[in-house]
Amino acid sequence: MLQTLIPTKTGIATRYPIIIILVILTATCINALILNKLITANSSDFQVIVQQKQKEYLTHKTEWILHDIKKSLPGIAPFHALRNSQMFTIEKPVGLYIFSRTSDDNYYRLSEIVKANPELAATFKKGSALSEERSGEIIRRGLTEISVDTEIRSKNGHAWQNVFFPLPGEKKNHVVMMQSPAYNALVILRKFEESSRSMKIRVLIITSISMVVVIFLVLLFTHNITMFVEKLSGSMRKAAEGDLSVTLNPHADRDFSKLATSFNTLIEELRSREKDIEELNQKDYLSDIFKMAVSKLKASYMEDAITLFNAVIILKPDSFGSFFNLGVAYARIREYEKSEAMFNRASEINPEHQLTMSYIEKVKAIREKNEPRA
Repeated sequence: MLQTLIPTKTGIATRYPIIIILVILTATCINALILNKLITANSSDFQVIVQQKQKEYLTHKTEWILHDIKKSLPGIAPFHALRNSQMFTIEKPVGLYIFSRTSDDNYYRLSEIVKANPELAATFKKGSALSEERSGEIIRRGLTEISVDTEIRSKNGHAWQNVFFPLPGEKKNHVVMMQSPAYNALVILRKFEESSRSMKIRVLIITSISMVVVIFLVLLFTHNITMFVEKLSGSMRKAAEGDLSVTLNPHADRDFSKLATSFNTLIEELRSREKDIEELNQKDYLSDIFKMAVSKLKASYMEDAITLFNAVIILKPDSFGSFFNLGVAYARIREYEKSEAMFNRASEINPEHQLTMSYIEKVKAIREKNEPRA
């Protein structure tokens, strides 16, 4: 019986931890991807917010410049009014250029250089033309309203944004391109970008460490299962071969303590049964079986009593007590024909037993009473 309990494969025991690790790793990767996507989305949203705030600031700044120019006109030429704006004493532009629209509406020619920085690639020479394709609709809108380019440009330590606005005066086709400093906005965006990149790296490191730890723990758990199953298999094999001295340590592994305790309990029961069998071999087992049968008869467990009395008869065919009690048992379950047969056999063994004869008469009377009349 024990041999059938010995496991031959550990595939089932190791399959579930592998499934668990795959589920955990998949969930960890999905969470990392979702978090990375959220960080990227937040970076884009933050960049839009900074650009919007910068656009509002540049628009307000340009409105101040236009207000200064309008106050200076018509007493001062637009060029000088632009140069003398009070805003430039607070925050000096990187570059300041005045363009006029050419006969070809797609080009704007540089007519005046108010301020230029030769280190920047965006610096133009007077008389050079600026294509509308380069600045898109931004420069065109600058002829009639304030137009801010949200792109932050940087070169040689300079950071700026281009702002286009109309220059009031006699000629209505002038547009000013102001390269406004954007150091603070660029620094903020770069710091946030570095923070986002650092957070992504931390998420990647934490995810990688979590995956390694989970893999290690599952492999360790699988190894413990394999070791325990091998030990259990060997112990059960020895027990099946008759060696009941084997035991498992229930304190070696808390996860398998119940299983180890159950195995030890099973071994103890086998030892106890083996001891009972040895004691039974040393006793008068027929007497014990007969006493057990009598107790079953008194307790009205008729089927058990009949079985035990028949067992005694097989081992001791001249057992008067067994036949007599079988007669009583069959009478109680109303099998009167069998009951009469058992009493007759008991009478043959002990003809002088008066109680047996009286029981035979009673059983015959009951049978005759219950048999249908012709």
